[in-house]
Amino acid sequence: MDSNSELIARLEERLKASEKALELANNNMCSRLEGMNEFREQLRNQAATFVTRIELDAKLDGIEKGKRDNLALALSLFSVVISALVAIFSIIK
Repeated sequence: MDSNSELIARLEERLKASEKALELANNNMCSRLEGMNEFREQLRNQAATFVTRIELDAKLDGIEKGKRDNLALALSLFSVVISALVAIFSIIK
């Protein structure tokens, strides 16, 4: 009977060790998942600060329109200056 009780005692020890290992592994997994969830939340928060394609396209369209308007104004002023110079030179001649 001694060998049976020793066997039972060893099996109980192994069972306790297995349960302890399982508990540690579970705690480790929970900790890792918690860290991953925090990382995902950070990514979501960061993504919320990014400009959308629609917003970017609208902003770029506005910039392009401003450039075209400025170019049209510059060309218009240039033609006024040229016209004035032509008029002045024709008067001087």
